[in-house]
Amino acid sequence: MNIYNKMVNPHRNIIILPFWCQAELDRFEQLSIHWSQITQTVPNTEVCFLLLARWDAPDATHLIRTFGHHGETKLHRCRKPKFNSRGRPSRHRVVKHMFVQAFACVETLYSDFKGFVFWMEHDVMFTDENWLNLLNEHWFSFREDTERIILMGHYVNKKNMPALKANSAIPEHINGVACYSPSILKYLRDTDLMSSHLSFDVYLSTVLKDTDCWKYVSCSDLWEHRLDYYCKPVNEFSKPDPTKVLIHGCKSEESFLFHLQNQIQK
Repeated sequence: MNIYNKMVNPHRNIIILPFWCQAELDRFEQLSIHWSQITQTVPNTEVCFLLLARWDAPDATHLIRTFGHHGETKLHRCRKPKFNSRGRPSRHRVVKHMFVQAFACVETLYSDFKGFVFWMEHDVMFTDENWLNLLNEHWFSFREDTERIILMGHYVNKKNMPALKANSAIPEHINGVACYSPSILKYLRDTDLMSSHLSFDVYLSTVLKDTDCWKYVSCSDLWEHRLDYYCKPVNEFSKPDPTKVLIHGCKSEESFLFHLQNQIQK
């Protein structure tokens, strides 16, 4: 029985779109234009978009209008934090600050709801128009089996990324492009997230394993992860796996447009 379709009360999915340059904005604009062609409406669900700008990112107010055709849309420009170390902060440190500020916004701007928050980066492309519905089905099915769910996404491990065997600097983890509980920050408060050298996704997985919360994490098979150990794209133009619903790793503009056009023409 499909537990998700049994739900009577409407619930919410929040899609966070983080960006800091014009190229990333341009990709999100393409998605907003073709959203109804590549995403089926999910029953009993309110879809909301949270555009997340780095403090020095280009203006994105026009995307409030274009995404607004498909759901409530808000724009948050992150505050520039005070970095303690000299020099330019690493990408990991910048994204950690953006991630924390984004979920603080979720806690502040949205009332309690059933559903997840999807952290979606600019190198993601959907390969099944039913992608959001399927993510919801898997999310709620796992939650019913375990009575709780914190995180759902692609599990990067030694089996699907053999380079981890030779380099223990990066533990096995759920990749950051994932579905999160709206209250995910409670697992990161009072931790060393900001001072850690680890990226936010690797750090979060480590915390959940150390606190015996890993049983509430769904290692999903719906993601097609096309990034290597160094986050370089692999097989960018290969035909999508029909058992997956999205590709993560469309780094080049050519591969992004290639998969977008294929999805539109289906």
